[in-house]
Amino acid sequence: MGRWSLALSLGLVVASRSALVFAAPFTIVMLPDTQHYSDAAQNYANFTAQTQWIVEHRLSHQLAFTTQVGDLVQNGAEGVDSNQTEWDRVSAAFGLLDGFAPAHPYVACAGNHDYDEVADKASALQSVVHFGPARYVPQGALVEP
Repeated sequence: MGRWSLALSLGLVVASRSALVFAAPFTIVMLPDTQHYSDAAQNYANFTAQTQWIVEHRLSHQLAFTTQVGDLVQNGAEGVDSNQTEWDRVSAAFGLLDGFAPAHPYVACAGNHDYDEVADKASALQSVVHFGPARYVPQGALVEP
């Protein structure tokens, strides 16, 4: 599989009183830790290639949902500019998916490197700014406080 993400093919099973009913098969895409795609310019093309592949194959491969396992960035919000370059890269890569939600929903999970200070898990402001509820509400997501 190389640098490509793992895609899991699943069939939805619905139980009824008389028999099991199988809905059309679908695929869930799982993106890996993206921290080294966002912290190094030379790796960023791999990241956008993955999200672009999702866009281009969402119908032909029945891609129903994309998830990401955390560690969006490497350095949280550390540094003079709150690590804005890494956050801009990860936001832009996922931005390729924004135009296809809610038909193709996704979620980017915060990991330990996504806290403002990687060694101190007290705040994750940059994670919330870039991937908090405000990002998903325009896409039709139901977000409750």
